[in-house]
Amino acid sequence: MKFSSIITFGAAALVCTGSTLAQAKKKPLLAAMIVNSEGKRLTNRPVIVESILKNKLLYRKDLDEPQAKSVVVNTQKAIYLARPADFVAAVELYEKRQYELALTAFKEIKKKYKNFSDIKNSFVAQAEFYELGCYRKLGQFETFVAAKKAASQEKWLTKESQKQQLKIDTQWVQLQDKANHSGLITEYEKNWREEKLPNALRAQVEFIYAKALESEGRTGEALIAYNKAMVADFSGADVLTQAIVSALTLLENDPEVKEVRELWDNRERAQMKAKLNSSAYTRLLEMSAMIRVHDRLGLSGYKEDGSIINLPERFGAYGKYTKEAAEKFSRN
Repeated sequence: MKFSSIITFGAAALVCTGSTLAQAKKKPLLAAMIVNSEGKRLTNRPVIVESILKNKLLYRKDLDEPQAKSVVVNTQKAIYLARPADFVAAVELYEKRQYELALTAFKEIKKKYKNFSDIKNSFVAQAEFYELGCYRKLGQFETFVAAKKAASQEKWLTKESQKQQLKIDTQWVQLQDKANHSGLITEYEKNWREEKLPNALRAQVEFIYAKALESEGRTGEALIAYNKAMVADFSGADVLTQAIVSALTLLENDPEVKEVRELWDNRERAQMKAKLNSSAYTRLLEMSAMIRVHDRLGLSGYKEDGSIINLPERFGAYGKYTKEAAEKFSRN
């Protein structure tokens, strides 16, 4: 099968060479290894790629070569492009949740590498994908819709997870209008419940489902879906934090949870003991656990001085309701 793909070359010398070439030619250049249809490398060393447009890749073996050569992209077995430093830096900003900075960087990458766009998983296609992700993460959904409409590189994306993310992005937009929530519930139960998804995508799907359920007054089911989102995104941060805050808000307003909390705070020992096996007591302990997980992992990020950004102050008060504290309270 003929394909094109992108990897990072590990050799430091190659990174240095790419930077030197870019300065010398005053235009973007990429380094690549090309494997022909027979499975043989075109050259022993990476070539200098000048453009990839209209199924044609222009390259030189070195800067001194007077005339660029060309190959037809879809007749090669593989084309491995070295990731440029600015693309790597932009992805790092995104992964650090510095979305405003990442957004600016990806917009620049789209312009800078536009002459390298006609290849699977091109840096332009990747930048466009991440740009949409930034708008979603920032909650700029109107801008997201406009950018999605203007997008032209989706056809070059081959990763199934990215294609699925773009579908889920549409659900994020729909979630902003309560009129769509019933439809989102139906869509989840019909198409997404059994769909095999990476954890990061499963977390989003469960969170969207939970929000829609909550808006329809199905709070018990919403809490279950929020829990599924938390479990799926435990190694992440964005959806996990949103799910924690949403679940805490629901539980905070639960009259049965309020009753148990009041008994605890007012030291009503006898009545409190009667509640130790209740679902409301369990939910109060769950609130405490969620808060501790959030703060220990720094899920909302860190301040400039390195200290953790905590949840809203009203939630912090729930941190004391632990199983150990309850047992001690009921004994004394």
